Amino acid sequence: MSDHWNTYFTYIDNKPASFMLDLEPWKDGANETLVHLYRLSVILNEPTEDGLTSNQEAEVLYGIEDSIHDSLDNHYLFVGRITTDGRRDFFYYTDAEDGARLTSLAAAVLTKL
Repeated sequence: MSDHWNTYFTYIDNKPASFMLDLEPWKDGANETLVHLYRLSVILNEPTEDGLTSNQEAEVLYGIEDSIHDSLDNHYLFVGRITTDGRRDFFYYTDAEDGARLTSLAAAVLTKL
């Protein structure tokens, strides 16, 4: 994961959206074999009126995000997230053709909450 992240606000399907993106995930060339993109989606329990995260729920989501990242090895690369319409999507590149490990890991993290 690079140190060059940026956040953007826009609209998706006429709904507010927040993006956080790694702008240099392949800068050093070490991740070029990670060619499969997978998305993990989390439905927000208490979204704001505009479908984004509340401050309280954002803290829980940061914990989920950190737990998933801490459990992944170098076969996965977190490259960003989008929050809109009452859900947060996390995006990962991997060299695995099957996203089952990532899905299983996310499910384990979520059941601990």
